[in-house]
Formats: sequence, C-alpha cells, structure tokens
Amino acid sequence: PTHAAYPELGVSPAPAVGQLLTEIPSFLNKKEHGYGGMVLCTVVGVQMGEKAFGAAAEKAEVWLTLRAEQGMDLEKLRKMVLARAEELAVQGGLTLETEEQDVFPATENDKACADKVLKACAGRVLQEPMRWSEDFGHYLKHCRGAFFGIGAGEDYPGLHTAAYEYPDGLLMRTAESFLHLI
Repeated sequence: PTHAAYPELGVSPAPAVGQLLTEIPSFLNKKEHGYGGMVLCTVVGVQMGEKAFGAAAEKAEVWLTLRAEQGMDLEKLRKMVLARAEELAVQGGLTLETEEQDVFPATENDKACADKVLKACAGRVLQEPMRWSEDFGHYLKHCRGAFFGIGAGEDYPGLHTAAYEYPDGLLMRTAESFLHLI
C-alpha cells in the first residue's frame, strides 16, 4: 500500500488486472487454441481498491465465469487463465490467490442416449449449445445420459428474465416425453 501522492512507492494490481481483462478475448480464439466447441469467459465483476482518495489501490479481485461445450476445452481455458494471471502477478510483484466456486463440468451427452431422446421427443439438436451452468454435468461424469430441454418457442421470454413464466401447457408434453423414454 502507498499514499496516492506516491504511487511509485507501492505495488498496484491495476496493470495486471487491466492486462488480464484485455487478453480475455485472445483466450477464446478457437483456431489458435484448438477448441472443439464453444468456449466463454465472462467477466462478472472486478473489485479494486476502495473509495479513499488518499490511498492507492493495493488489492484487487477479478471474478470470471468460464464455460465450455466440452470438458477438455473448459480445463484448457481454466489453465490458460490461471497461468496468465500468475505470470502477470509475478511480473507486477503481486501475490495471486485463487478460489473456485460453483464449479460445473461440461454437460457432454452420450450419443446413444441423445439419439434416444431425439427419437422419443421428435426433437432436434440445437445449432448452438445451451450456455447455462448445469448440475447435470456432474451426473454425466458417473453414468451415461443426455440433457435436453423442452422449450416454449423462440418467441417466448427467456429463462431467468423478468418476463418469463413457466407455460403450464408444457407440463403434459414434458411428462409424455419422459414416459416415452421410460
């Protein structure tokens, strides 16, 4: 820590944080890193310093959400982000501490199970994978299965939006889909 009038006497996390944030798009380059599917790294928050105009920032937190269609890609992205954060910390004379929370593995369907779901539900494969985190990925680490959604249509308000309300008309269709699978 140092007085704001003498920033050169302290160690600031600002350059490392700024560099990490500007490099995030390069971590997502599918061609460069050989990802097999979709990958995302979303900045959900950054906290640095405090509202004390006489003191330079001495600590920072960067909160990221990493997502990937495939488990191998998720691990590759995770390692890349952590390695770069460590490099920047060393260069800046900083100490890096990391913490992971709400870790969800990629939800990778078993092909035979997915084919069964598509047939039973007269469904179709999405052009783009669902992007949300899902507990189901944990189950698929221990048994074969397929995650699927029954939607209300493209023009219906999205899940977790203020306008979303579960359409009761889907309840019977959902129950029938599970009965077909059984």
